[in-house]
Formats: sequence, C-alpha cells, structure tokens
Amino acid sequence: MAVSFTSLTKTHYFTSELETVTITTDSPIVEFHIYHQGTPHGDDDGRTLLFQSEYAVRNSRMTIYDIAEILETHLEQNLVTVQEYVFVAIANGETAEQSLTCCFCKQRFEDAEDFIVNHFLTTHISRLIPANGELTLTYYVEPGTSSVTVTFKVTYRTADGSIHTGKTTQYRMPAFGNNYLYISAKNIKQWMSYYFGNGEELLSVKITIGKRQAHIYFTPSRETRIFSFRNAFNCLDTVFLSTKRITKTETKSTIATLCNQKLQYDIEHTRSYRETTSQLTKDEALLITEMLTSKYVAIQEDGIKEPILITDYKSEITDEQGEGNTLEFEWEYASVRYKIDKDLFTRIFTTEYEKPFA
Repeated sequence: MAVSFTSLTKTHYFTSELETVTITTDSPIVEFHIYHQGTPHGDDDGRTLLFQSEYAVRNSRMTIYDIAEILETHLEQNLVTVQEYVFVAIANGETAEQSLTCCFCKQRFEDAEDFIVNHFLTTHISRLIPANGELTLTYYVEPGTSSVTVTFKVTYRTADGSIHTGKTTQYRMPAFGNNYLYISAKNIKQWMSYYFGNGEELLSVKITIGKRQAHIYFTPSRETRIFSFRNAFNCLDTVFLSTKRITKTETKSTIATLCNQKLQYDIEHTRSYRETTSQLTKDEALLITEMLTSKYVAIQEDGIKEPILITDYKSEITDEQGEGNTLEFEWEYASVRYKIDKDLFTRIFTTEYEKPFA
C-alpha cells in the first residue's frame, strides 16, 4: 500500500477546518512534515520546515490532531492571513505530498476557496462608524490578478434635506496577498468630490470589489472610544464604542515590621478600566464579543494605539426584536507604566463637576 493522504480533498482550507489529517500506509511508522511554501529561487525550492514528527501506524491508518493550532501559530507570528503549505508523509521509502492554501480563520465556514476571493476578511460587512472615524477593510488577492474594480455607491443629504445617491468606480493594481481599503467620510468625499461640493452630508457608502460587498453607515460625530483588534481572520479590525468608564486602582504589597515600624515591600499597583457600552444591536454585540476574545487588542488614543489586556468581560446577547444589548468588559494597559492624561492640566478650572473652588 502506497502512503497517501485520505482526508485532504481540497486545495483551499480554513485553518478551522484542518482539525485532523489522516494518512494511510502499510508501514508501521510514518514521518510527517509541514512546510511553508515560499517563492523558489534557483536551487532553493522556497520551503521552510515548520513541523516534523514520527508516528506509529495502527491498522494501516494514522490520524494527526491539532493541525490547526500549528498553522494558526505560524500565521499569527507572521501577521498574515493566507499562506501556502505543503504536507509531506514519508513511509517505506515512499513520499506523498499535498499542497494547500490555508486561510487563518477562528470560525467555521464551508468553502474557503470561494470565501477568501469573494468576501472582505471580516465576519461583519455592515458597520456603523462616526463621521470622523476611519475603518480599514482587508481583502485577499490571488496571484496573477492584474487589477480590481472598486465601486462606491453613496447616499447623501443635501442642504435642503433631500436624499440623493451617487456612484463612482476606481481601478486599482493590487499586490498578491492582503490588500487594504481605508474608508472614512473624508476619503469618500475626496474620491467623489463631484457630489460633495456644497456641504452635503454623507450618510452611507456601499463598497463593491468583484463579489465582495460592505456597507458603511456614518453617524454624526460624537465622543467614542476606538479599539483595534485582530479579528477571526487575523486581520486588524476596528470598533467604535460609546461607553461609561470606571477607573479602578488597586495596590498589593507585603508588610513587614522592623523596630516597631511597619514597612511595605513588593508593592504592585494595578489600574483597570471597566467599560459599559450603550445599547447595541445583535450584530454590533457579536463584533465586540469577537474583539473581547482576540489575542491582540489595542485602544487608540490621540492617534496612537496602546496594546491592552482584556481581563474580564460579560457577553449575553439576545436576539429578541426590539431589545438592545449592553456589554461590560474590563481591561488594563499592557504596559505597567500608566499613561498621563495630558488634558488634565488644561481643564482643571473648566471641567464640569471638577471645579476646585466653589
């Protein structure tokens, strides 16, 4: 019996699909390798070994588990979404190879090949963002794609209150791999200046790239907190939240008595922030829950992203019509050096409820 892979029947997979790999052989031992397939150069085949091990075979069949964990760790470390891999099985001097295109995905989808070329790399394609907010849409382009067509269809309000629509098309030359589209009201108005010359208000935009579609709705500018995170496809994503914040500082230390005097040592200060969101739709709550379970989360302050740790959260989401959802979560800065609020020194005599003198 020749060595062969019996569980790999496709060329494109989400990592969440690759829970196991099954190999058949009449050999008592099989050697299994995973390679990252890079670009060949001369005598170099471009392969980098990621994993190898030997396994015992029973009843001419061997199943390897935790394949997804190996691939997702590699993709996370390299901050990429899609990679080419080669699985190799060696037994009785014979070799079987299987080349795969793997897309990082923490959630389960049926058809990876269709999804990664026909969808934006996000689980939520309808977003509500502030008028001054910016959102990055990530999409994957396969090798050999010379250009893509990007269509923007906007809905806007004129000064007399009437609603209108407009449309424009751009042609872009993408790079192989992940490509990025930066969406903001400012950018849209610049790209479509024909429609926005007299103070028109942008309400929404529908973005189409091939079969990929996304809907962005703009709300009047308001105070929001901006969080970035790596989503289910290992791509940077953004959420805009209106929250009530409570800041909590705790101190832990060891106390010793010396010469009738108590002293503290091993002093550790912890500052955490508890956020309670305003009312959210089910889709908004699901997106924030995806952020809360991400390995990388950052808060954006003054245009700078500060990594944070989600230390506690409560997510209970209802699908009842007419009922909103409120989420609570607690976080700390990843750095133990606390950031000073630079506005504190300028607003001491002007901020409501904080007047030092009556």
